[in-house]
Amino acid sequence: MNRLIYSYKIFIYVIDPDFIKVIVINHVNKNIIDRSHCTSFKFLDTESEFKECGLNEKYIDKFSAPFVMEARVSIGLNYIRKFEIKENGVIMIIGSISHILIDEKYIQGNGEINLNYLENVGVSGNNTYYELSKLKTLDYMSSKKRMLIREIVSGEKSKY
Repeated sequence: MNRLIYSYKIFIYVIDPDFIKVIVINHVNKNIIDRSHCTSFKFLDTESEFKECGLNEKYIDKFSAPFVMEARVSIGLNYIRKFEIKENGVIMIIGSISHILIDEKYIQGNGEINLNYLENVGVSGNNTYYELSKLKTLDYMSSKKRMLIREIVSGEKSKY
């Protein structure tokens, strides 16, 4: 049975945990907080987490796992390998990105994604959600700006 696995409020869809071919990561936005939170419930293998949580599947050509239609950013990956982190029992899955699904209206002229428009959310722990908002835009720190680092660091440290 295909399972929608819930991890830190980002949906990760894996075809079969023992025979992974593709992985899907879907960002959670304000409109699906409650439904995405419901995916943390341990459903039976015979139950569809999409159906039970009121989310819709979105398929694209040449990719076998469904994305969450209501997500505004989705990332499809091809499985490379997995390994267990013995210290905490976590299984780390490594994949290569094959698809990034995002409406162009959320991409700024410089190619960056405008997170304010996406209304994606962050989470603390397992169940406390926060809005993400832009604080400021800083210049790229190229090798030519090395001399500015000391000035920037001391300026910020003097404020606090």
